[in-house]
Amino acid sequence: NIDMAVNPMQRKANNSFLLGVLITLLITGAIIALLFLQVSKLNKDNYILSKEDKDSFINFIDQVNDTSKEYDKIQTLSNTLVNANEQLKDKIIRLKLLLKIMRHSI
Repeated sequence: NIDMAVNPMQRKANNSFLLGVLITLLITGAIIALLFLQVSKLNKDNYILSKEDKDSFINFIDQVNDTSKEYDKIQTLSNTLVNANEQLKDKIIRLKLLLKIMRHSI
């Protein structure tokens, strides 16, 4: 026994949610069917890449790999800069505190 929402707003929200899930499932099923048909078609045609297409594809993959490596380097640099910035902020706070202590001791 599923406890249904009594409030009309809750019922409307539940119905909208269920409709969204149903539409998502239908769209996903259609996409899966289209992809299956495309894969079946490629297998039936036994499509073979020309040497130029293969070289172009390999070049593209290499460029993606290079871009990924550069992104990793940039991410590492970004993390280093964030850490350095946090350390700098901490040191500034400590210096201000030391200056305050020195002024009060004079």
